[in-house]
Amino acid sequence: MKANFLVAFLLIIITSEPLQAQIGIGTVPNATAMLDVNSTTRGFLPPRMTEAQRNAITSPAEGLLIYNSTSKKMNYYDGAGWKNFDGSPTSPAIGDNYLGGIVIYILMPGDPGYSSTVTHGLIAAPADVPFTTWGCEGTIIAGADSLTLGWGNNNTAQILGTCNAAGTAAKACDAHTVNGYSDWYLPSRGELQKLYLAKNFLSGLDTGTSYWSSSEFNNIQAWAVDLTDGTNITPTKSNSGNIRPIRSF
Repeated sequence: MKANFLVAFLLIIITSEPLQAQIGIGTVPNATAMLDVNSTTRGFLPPRMTEAQRNAITSPAEGLLIYNSTSKKMNYYDGAGWKNFDGSPTSPAIGDNYLGGIVIYILMPGDPGYSSTVTHGLIAAPADVPFTTWGCEGTIIAGADSLTLGWGNNNTAQILGTCNAAGTAAKACDAHTVNGYSDWYLPSRGELQKLYLAKNFLSGLDTGTSYWSSSEFNNIQAWAVDLTDGTNITPTKSNSGNIRPIRSF
């Protein structure tokens, strides 16, 4: 009872009057610090929240600090917008290094997966994976014929589930691991078109030839995009082609 009364009394003091005394936890507070914490076994744990939860904070105070569990980064509010600790914007733009690669597209209203509160988009791997065939020639891959944005991951999964041949473009992307991320996939034709539009931000692209998409045309051919001019073409699946994995965020 006495302990509960003391806690309540302290809370009344703290919330009713500005705290003026210095506080030292594990140390004598430095003369310039209101709060000084010293430990070699424990750290400071700020509020943790998703990007959507952070964006839902009404009129955040300048200097407000949180851990963004969506981007896995510390964020602060600078009075005009949320920033990462290094001062970079928390919402990425096309061409930014972000979550394992380079941002090639930011979802817009009407795109599958678009959110008005959380930024989503596509990231290209920093480099191509080894030149290989689309594979599975002579086989129809049910469910792998989608051409549109947002379907490359599904196309890739359908290819892997139907055709277990070694050395296919889909398998190369699925096995790709870089910068700690392993959820790469072969882009759909529509996603590959977004990569074409962002090609000036990507290093190592062979812009004079075509890249495989995960979109199947028929049992013999699959869609590719010629990065010379963005033309959609349908090479034979046994042809070797360039591959640039992507991932979604």
